[in-house]
Amino acid sequence: MEVQLERAAMILFLLSALWVTVWIWSNFTLDGRIDACLDDGGAWRYEQSRCEGARSSP
Repeated sequence: MEVQLERAAMILFLLSALWVTVWIWSNFTLDGRIDACLDDGGAWRYEQSRCEGARSSP
């Protein structure tokens, strides 16, 4: 029983670490911000480095 609990805790930790990594990438890198903008239906303006017309801007 204890081994299963440790395994579940390890899986939960790894999934949480993966989520944090993706969140950091999408919010703090230029590529991530562009990707999020385009995913939300916006247009990335390279000259101003900002998103226009997205449903929810990052």
